[in-house]
Amino acid sequence: MTTLVLTTAFARAAPVMGAFLFARYLHTQGEQVVFASLDDTPSRFRDEIAASGVPTHSFSLGGWMGMRKRGVVQTYVDVHGIDVVMSDGLRPDIVASGLRGITRVSNVRGLLREHYALDYPIGVAQAATWAQARALKKLDGVFAISPEIAEHLTDLGVSSDRIRVVDNFIDVEAVAGAGHGGPELGPGVHIGLFGALIRRKRIDIALRGFAGLLSGAGHVVATLHLAGDGPMRSQLAKLAGELGISERVVFHGFLAQPLPLMAKMDIVLLTSDREGVPRSLMEALALGRTCVSSAFPGIASVIQDGETGYVFKPGDPVALASALANVVGGARIPRDRLTAYMMERHDVGACALEMWRQIRDIAQVR
Repeated sequence: MTTLVLTTAFARAAPVMGAFLFARYLHTQGEQVVFASLDDTPSRFRDEIAASGVPTHSFSLGGWMGMRKRGVVQTYVDVHGIDVVMSDGLRPDIVASGLRGITRVSNVRGLLREHYALDYPIGVAQAATWAQARALKKLDGVFAISPEIAEHLTDLGVSSDRIRVVDNFIDVEAVAGAGHGGPELGPGVHIGLFGALIRRKRIDIALRGFAGLLSGAGHVVATLHLAGDGPMRSQLAKLAGELGISERVVFHGFLAQPLPLMAKMDIVLLTSDREGVPRSLMEALALGRTCVSSAFPGIASVIQDGETGYVFKPGDPVALASALANVVGGARIPRDRLTAYMMERHDVGACALEMWRQIRDIAQVR
């Protein structure tokens, strides 16, 4: 079979990285695959794609206005003998739902209704949720990366018979190998948060929880590292000043290669109200880092409290400060336990293989 893995743009975002990893896996197994984007967006990620040897294609639609030209995808599918299209994201799912003569599957990585509500005005969020759910109902199969997401899709009207749950995955060995050569950070406890500085990441909670740790843990010396950029940077810097912690917070900005810094962290933090199964935590676990995360739906797919990390009540900086103090006080998870867990549960070698097996089953039934 020949598979087209369709994403929005070649950008270093978690969903795109997951889609690329699946395409790369198929390529290494000798399967015919093309990694394709709807938009022709320049990105540093292109060099990594090229180095992998995975064939690529850009449809150059150019955003929502370009969706009027989405028939070029059907033409490409027909001309190149594509058998399966795996879509990932709102517009890719809409495009895939209109394709004919092939097997169409999607990989959904978050709770659609909650995800869009955090990023867009209510009317736009409702429209996006409705449009994507409508598209997913037309596909031959839908993969969810957690049982919570599968249940959410069922609530939106997607037939449970078409939904398959396969754990989110990373290349554990590659992540571990990329975590070398980080900067020297000096003494003390280093806590890192890796993600865009946007509202739904709730980095304000990270700052308030970190301030609580500093004020309540005696003479602990700690630094909070924020690796990422976004529209809230100046607002968050102002909040750090108001909390009196500016000297203990480092804004690293966007890092094309964040893993060397992540490998230097004592704790990796996630404070989002909603996520799917977050890639940053999976990478941190592969690096043997102890993670502290807000307990949003689906987090149990990667963090079991006290076993593979720690969770706290979303939006509660006091609970976060307490969890951080617990880890700083000596409750770190053994590194070997974390890397072994990731290799068994979330490595591409096992999860992508299972996804590909199920896609072949769906194609045969169709």
